[in-house]
Amino acid sequence: MPEGIEVEYYRRGAEAALSRTISSIVAADSLYLKGQTSRHLLEETLVGSSFLHAKRIGKLLYLETVDGEIFSGMVDPDAVLINDSTIGLIVLDGFLRQGPPGPICYLTSNDGQNFSSQYALLDMEDRFDPSVVIIEDTWWLAVGILSEEDPTSEVFRKEPGGTFELIT
Repeated sequence: MPEGIEVEYYRRGAEAALSRTISSIVAADSLYLKGQTSRHLLEETLVGSSFLHAKRIGKLLYLETVDGEIFSGMVDPDAVLINDSTIGLIVLDGFLRQGPPGPICYLTSNDGQNFSSQYALLDMEDRFDPSVVIIEDTWWLAVGILSEEDPTSEVFRKEPGGTFELIT
């Protein structure tokens, strides 16, 4: 999981490339393309445009294009062992959305390399940095609330067969 100092390093690198026209997308490893995202879709969205702003809030990096699109990708991954053969990955989906990223999604893999999207765990505005713990089939999800003035967090619980309910 990227930490704040790493994301700040990426932001500085992105800032150095602001206003340059994006000429191509290189996605040699499909591991980095999650959910409905494909190299073709990224090319349609980004090639020919340029980034206007690079902004970091906590561990999230936001890149805004000249036409107002926000690109942040799948960020803040949190891995959890579901059973002996399945790895779960909880991520914040920031691809191709206007405004802040979301939802927090659940992906699974049987080999640790190829993940497939299962469903959205939580789709609430301004939630980020998901962390999941599973204790006796009960899922506990902690998320940050995006705010430059007063960042805080929430904890949700999901019993087997249920949905996430806010605890704190």
